[in-house]
Amino acid sequence: MEMGDTKTILKASKHPYTFGLLKSLPRIEEKIQSLYSIPGDVPDMLEPPSGCPFHPRCAYAIINCQDKVPALEEYEKGHLVACVRANEF
Repeated sequence: MEMGDTKTILKASKHPYTFGLLKSLPRIEEKIQSLYSIPGDVPDMLEPPSGCPFHPRCAYAIINCQDKVPALEEYEKGHLVACVRANEF
């Protein structure tokens, strides 16, 4: 879904799945009752959903996300993202 060096991914992620993963990390400075989890169920990859495999769980999904699997494209040098909306984040 997203590839790049650690610093880039942590500071400038561009994929909603990455947003969810980063949001679920515990933070020592925050006292919370429970950790965030990405809503929905992980899809059965033997029968994946149409289009982007993350679209059924994605808060940013649009109709285009259901149509085809997004290509992994270079957003900036060394930072690859497979999301039709990457340029909006």
